[in-house]
Amino acid sequence: MDIKSLEISMEQPIYSSLGEIFEKAGLTEDEKGAYLRNKQYCEYWLLRSKRGYHQSFDDSPNFIQRLARVIICLESDLVEGNKKQKLKELFGNAPVHKVYKAKNGVRSTQKSSSIQDTYFELLILSFFVNHGFRIELIKSKKHGQRIPEFFAIQGDIKLAVEAKNIDIDKILDSILGDVFIEGIDHVQTKVEKEKGYTKIKAQIENNYRNAIGKFEHLNSAEQYIIFMSIHCPVNVLGALTRDYFNQLQGQWAALKYENFLGVIVLEDNKTVFFKNPNCRSEANGILENLGITDFHKFQP
Repeated sequence: MDIKSLEISMEQPIYSSLGEIFEKAGLTEDEKGAYLRNKQYCEYWLLRSKRGYHQSFDDSPNFIQRLARVIICLESDLVEGNKKQKLKELFGNAPVHKVYKAKNGVRSTQKSSSIQDTYFELLILSFFVNHGFRIELIKSKKHGQRIPEFFAIQGDIKLAVEAKNIDIDKILDSILGDVFIEGIDHVQTKVEKEKGYTKIKAQIENNYRNAIGKFEHLNSAEQYIIFMSIHCPVNVLGALTRDYFNQLQGQWAALKYENFLGVIVLEDNKTVFFKNPNCRSEANGILENLGITDFHKFQP
């Protein structure tokens, strides 16, 4: 098959126009405007987005609506920095299946979780914007420097924010098994389940290590907080994961991270704030006053 034929078969739009998906998603004029102002970045993805994204199975907004709302928050005057670059990350090549020419023939990319990852980052940004924080998108970095997603600034507080969205498909595969490989009727053995819980713990641990590694690149005047979305209750993820989160607080006490606030874990219907016992920053009190433990209920 030549590249043109593969492109047609793999990249065929699901929707005929933006108007069609706008109607199916039930967008308001403001939400439509968010996409139309940024049509050059989002049109390709929107026309090929999953059908489930325009549907809602309860009273909450569907994903297309929620995505429009965080874009509106990104466009706020409270946000400074390269907003267009953030939109390019949101709707880049990774979230869709695209075909490209490679050295040894034709290749295609697989849909990734990057749209969900960047959405989670912008959801946190929207939370701070809605509470009057000024947001600073980091413009550039030195070679080898690892930087957080953004800074949230209010008064004397400059809070470096890191977002980690754990891939829910990988979690479910670890708990339930990969039905595409093992078959839909496969029942996991005890050994398979234990391996699955070990994978989940390793996935969360790797994300935490990546996030905490950015802390050393901050200056002494900057506070640091990690948001982590795991999509389901910690107690569903097994004893290894539950123990890991509890052990982290002991590690922070030993390492004496004074400017590190801790990890905010977003579960399916609950938000848990694992606080650093060594942190004496007033930022902790500010987060509590904002109702951070109700973050899972937040809708921009």
